[in-house]
Amino acid sequence: MKSRRRSQNPQFPSHIIETILSKLSFFILLNLRPVCKAWNNLILTSKLLNLNSKANLFAHITPYQKLYCIDFDSKILKEGKKNCIVRSFTFHPRFFTFKMVNSCNGLFCFVNTEMISDQCEKKSFGLKQPLAIILNPMTNEELSLNNSLKFYPGSSFGFGYSPNKKQYKIVKLSLIKIPHLRSSYVASHLRSSYVAEIFTIGKFARGRHGKWRQNRVPAVRVLWSFGVYLNGSLYWKAYNTTRIRANAVLLRFDVEDEKFEVVSFPQVVRDDAFLISSNIWIFNNTLYVSYFDSKIDMGSFHVWKMMEEDYSWVKLEQKFAIMKSIKDHFSLMMVSYIRDYMIRCHFQLIKVFEDETMLFLISQRALILYDSKIDQFEAVHDELNQDQDGKLCIHEIDSLNFDSLAKTLGVN
Repeated sequence: MKSRRRSQNPQFPSHIIETILSKLSFFILLNLRPVCKAWNNLILTSKLLNLNSKANLFAHITPYQKLYCIDFDSKILKEGKKNCIVRSFTFHPRFFTFKMVNSCNGLFCFVNTEMISDQCEKKSFGLKQPLAIILNPMTNEELSLNNSLKFYPGSSFGFGYSPNKKQYKIVKLSLIKIPHLRSSYVASHLRSSYVAEIFTIGKFARGRHGKWRQNRVPAVRVLWSFGVYLNGSLYWKAYNTTRIRANAVLLRFDVEDEKFEVVSFPQVVRDDAFLISSNIWIFNNTLYVSYFDSKIDMGSFHVWKMMEEDYSWVKLEQKFAIMKSIKDHFSLMMVSYIRDYMIRCHFQLIKVFEDETMLFLISQRALILYDSKIDQFEAVHDELNQDQDGKLCIHEIDSLNFDSLAKTLGVN
């Protein structure tokens, strides 16, 4: 009987099983893990996880503090069906003041916006709350980090990973005033400078683990925003303070050697308007910058991609005149956000489907489908779209970590 059963159920070679499982999205893999020990071990292999990592999207909605695992399909979106949410997670009320910074190597970093506000020093809760949290969405484990010794309001953050040193680092960029340059005769942008504080977690930290350390920053000013992570580097949108007229630049931070570098933007978009009309994002392992030109057809978005080898820029031929196409659907939304022009100009490519349809996030509120074949935009009536109070942030997770958070971070 045993031999007959084996002949009726021959085992597939492991590479065939990997090929089959690699076609499945990772949330289905999670449901397959309990089937048997062999499947669990196969799914947990890094090779299989890397095959499934590119399609993993998470949506974070503030101030309602909802975290969603999402899986978009162009046909479903066009039909108006609302089933893109695969898993959902609601934060505990004590975390309602936290906002997601970015994802890195399968982990998320959140910071407490209350602790970096100008009113923080006047409030009594002070250091009782953690400054930042590192979360593994696969295991639902978190690590809380305390604030640095000195309080600096209006800080910008970034969360990065050094593959060679196996270390995670949180970078806090804070604007501090220079006491001896407070004279009214000194330009306002010269009366302050940035200080970088770095928190290292991981193996071979050599005394750096669990401590905030300061580092020098070039003479730039970072617009209040979070950095994006790409291949061992963090990037922030900033402007040069060494000149009378501000020039938009990228501030780059090498996570491994902890050195800052200023990267130029395309020559045609370094003016003052670019500072508040642009956005940077990562898609398919590439950094992109978008610029909103409001002069023609209610405004259109221009997009460049950065070439990492020499930090040059290549402009996309397509000009995205989205505002005119969706004015009937989201006119009230756009008008309500004029007061926050930087968020109104938020433009981010989320996904490219097999039929070449593109999905964009506009103004941190609305999802828009773009058919490149007929050059047509279509508003998506999805449950993730936000009202006047909510803000939608979508992050791509670059890998999956099913190990414990302590093991992933390399700490006890």
